[in-house]
Amino acid sequence: MRVWDLTSGRQAGESLTGHTSAVWSVATTMIDGQPHAVSGSPDQTARVWNLTTGQQAGEPLTGHEDVVEVVAAIAIDGHPHAITSGADYTIRVWDLTLGRQVGGPVDVYGDWVQSVAPVMIDGHPHVVAVSDKGMVRVWELNTGEQVVALATGTTGWLRSVAAPVIDGRPHAVTGGDDGSVRVWDLTSGEQVSEPLTGHAGRVWSVATTVIDGRPYAVSGGNDGTVRVWNLVTGKQVGRESVFPSPVRAVAVAAEGHIVVGFGHEVGILQ
Repeated sequence: MRVWDLTSGRQAGESLTGHTSAVWSVATTMIDGQPHAVSGSPDQTARVWNLTTGQQAGEPLTGHEDVVEVVAAIAIDGHPHAITSGADYTIRVWDLTLGRQVGGPVDVYGDWVQSVAPVMIDGHPHVVAVSDKGMVRVWELNTGEQVVALATGTTGWLRSVAAPVIDGRPHAVTGGDDGSVRVWDLTSGEQVSEPLTGHAGRVWSVATTVIDGRPYAVSGGNDGTVRVWNLVTGKQVGRESVFPSPVRAVAVAAEGHIVVGFGHEVGILQ
């Protein structure tokens, strides 16, 4: 893992090493007032890193019996937690202050979860997950109970999900193999408006943000483009940005900057 200063464009500190296989996913959070990262790997572990010291924090988080493919971070009762999912068809929750798993694994009904996003619903922590079966599922993390299961009818796998709150209601924004971005109202279980189309091929990643009080989504696709969508109007904003290889990851940083992972490079859009 590497940390980059987005102002200077330079790597900050040494690379973070310890995983014995590839790093497939990372998320960031604050622990005791300091910035940390959580990473997942095919070595069946998640690891926590102190980004100030550049050192691994505590022992690896173990319990998954296969690849740890996705990680996310959420605060539960004011304490930092991580959510992980892997090829063992489970979701697990970890207390990052104590460095241990909370409760038992959540059964994902044989779905191979491709992406997860945390969301608060009625004041309780939930996780939204999308899978190889084109399903959107939501679990209440305190109880492990599944509360939403949407058969979306999309063609192919869903690859990515974000969970914004729009007009006070929790939503899911998904991207998948059919090249569309779709918005789902998690309260009604219905798709909001028509699919957002424009990508020529798989949508690998989605992220959401709020600008001037309006919700937006950013998507990155196999066609090498990054597109911005107004989630109220359902329209693309401006022209797409084009990169020389598939865009596998997008994130929204401070002041609306978009961080893009493509090929072996990272780019920044203003």
